[in-house]
Amino acid sequence: MTTRYFGASIARNEDRRLLTGRALFVNDVERPGMLHVAFLRSPHAHARLGAVDLAQVRERQGVVAAYAADDLGDYWKPGPLLVPPPIEGAIFNQRTQVPLARGKVRHVGEPVAVVVAESRYIAEDALADIAVEYQPLSAVTYIEGARAPDSAGEAGAIPVGALFAQAIEDALELPARGIDILEIPLDPSHLWELAGRAG
Repeated sequence: MTTRYFGASIARNEDRRLLTGRALFVNDVERPGMLHVAFLRSPHAHARLGAVDLAQVRERQGVVAAYAADDLGDYWKPGPLLVPPPIEGAIFNQRTQVPLARGKVRHVGEPVAVVVAESRYIAEDALADIAVEYQPLSAVTYIEGARAPDSAGEAGAIPVGALFAQAIEDALELPARGIDILEIPLDPSHLWELAGRAG
């Protein structure tokens, strides 16, 4: 089989325009009346979300609109499922993201509010005018914690423990097929240990 893309140098035809400043990026697009958005994102991994005060940001010059979840009305709903369900019989929990957090934030960086403005700079600066009430909650950061009976999970949450158990059951069949299993805790710090074994 002839190698086309792996193991061989590939001639690039886009470099000249990128290096000479003639390329067009999304950030370079300018259209008449074009507006820009910036999102205020949660600094907490898990917290109850109180009031989101947009009064001050809406008064800033150049800001066209600002929204929190309660302002979206019927537009506030989970997004479409972008991937099909997995293999038949596997545990599958359909969970898609909502546009803005409501009532609770569940990961660092979850969007809480959005500002629409006449320029990117106004939109980003205006985020500082938004006042948000957070009540931090304990967060589950490891698989072991998610599997614990007293986990800080919530009603309706995806049963990570069940998914992990299913993965273990599937993995136990691997030795019979001549495939070795290296068991390590799912903790980023153990990647160094794994790298050491491989090196």
